[in-house]
Amino acid sequence: MATEQPRTRPGTTSRLDPEEIEQFLRRYGDLIDDHVAEIVEEVVAARMAGHRPHRRLPLLVVVLAATGVCMPLLASPVTIAAIWVCAAVICGCLAYGQR
Repeated sequence: MATEQPRTRPGTTSRLDPEEIEQFLRRYGDLIDDHVAEIVEEVVAARMAGHRPHRRLPLLVVVLAATGVCMPLLASPVTIAAIWVCAAVICGCLAYGQR
């Protein structure tokens, strides 16, 4: 059984010299690290651009809260109207602020 040696280019050695590795890392390590960091930042930014927070959730909470507050006050239409006007203002502010 013959042992298979790794293929190398003519004129190169099959083993890596530790001093050459250290020299390579000293020379190009920071450059490689910077490029990897840029790539990671681009990937994270691309993923975050596609992610939209729940925009309707705060509006839904305001409407549900206004409905809950109005239930016990059914005998007072002026109070109910005031609550819904306030809820509309809050929803408008939330919708405008999320743009």
